Amino acid sequence: MSGITVYWNNITLLRRAEETYINEYLLNTNKIQMEYFGLGMPRKIRNQVVEDMAKYNEPNADVIVSTDFDIFQDKRILFDKLDLFYDLAKEFDIRKEIKDSGVMYPTGQIIVAHLLPLVICVNEEIIGDINHPDSLKDLCKDEYKGKIVLGSNDIAAGRTVVMNIWNLYGEDYAMKFLDNVMFVPIPSMAYNYCVIKKEIPICILPLILATKELKTIFPSDGCPPVPTYVCVKKNTPSVAIDFLKKTLFGFEMQQFYSERGLIIPSRNDVSINSALFENNSLCRIVFPNYDFRENFDMVKFSTIMDTLNVYT
Repeated sequence: MSGITVYWNNITLLRRAEETYINEYLLNTNKIQMEYFGLGMPRKIRNQVVEDMAKYNEPNADVIVSTDFDIFQDKRILFDKLDLFYDLAKEFDIRKEIKDSGVMYPTGQIIVAHLLPLVICVNEEIIGDINHPDSLKDLCKDEYKGKIVLGSNDIAAGRTVVMNIWNLYGEDYAMKFLDNVMFVPIPSMAYNYCVIKKEIPICILPLILATKELKTIFPSDGCPPVPTYVCVKKNTPSVAIDFLKKTLFGFEMQQFYSERGLIIPSRNDVSINSALFENNSLCRIVFPNYDFRENFDMVKFSTIMDTLNVYT
């Protein structure tokens, strides 16, 4: 049986713990080569896959795990290349809450391992007499100009918020939001501006970073999630499926994501963390559905996002 290469670009906040699970699996095999991407790593997965497509007309990896959704949404990259991949849906039973969120594809070549919800957080100590925003739409109002911080414009945590506003309310609202928000390189830096430096009263954070110092608001029009997308190339050895079933989709790792990462797991036998519930109901999750993504001008969107100012 030949070996495989895995491109891994998952939740940065959890990378060390993820690698512990992965390294334990790798102790029993020499068939897997891991290549890590994302914040703090020398390469971005988007650039790597673009180079691969130009050189090989396919990714130079057997397995891709990525929160960087551009590679799957952009028709210049993988959106129209589903015939390259194996039908993973028949291998995994994805929970209904994820299927209903809009993140899925109509066919089973690209599936979702889990969702990382983003929430609105308010530092009540410094917001003064400004109204607390209740929704993503609220964040587009003029009164919030310069009052919102978000990390970052070139990672999923920032891009998913803007794309969701664009989907829900149109391009003009997305542009209003961009005029209001200050982008910083990483979500934890947004937390620092809001809590430590006390300079910006509103931040948008993964729920895992929403602490007691901040008022946490589940947007009434839905929490934008960061999906972890997964695909496997056709004719890939079965070791790829075994790797996914025993790591990313394994019970222990999925439970870890739920308990420590406050992430919605794909496994039905792993409970969703109670922190994700409001009034005994799971917080609403919103994401542009496939029909929107199919017709969305990702070239225009990427150009807008890639040319924004980022503050340190």
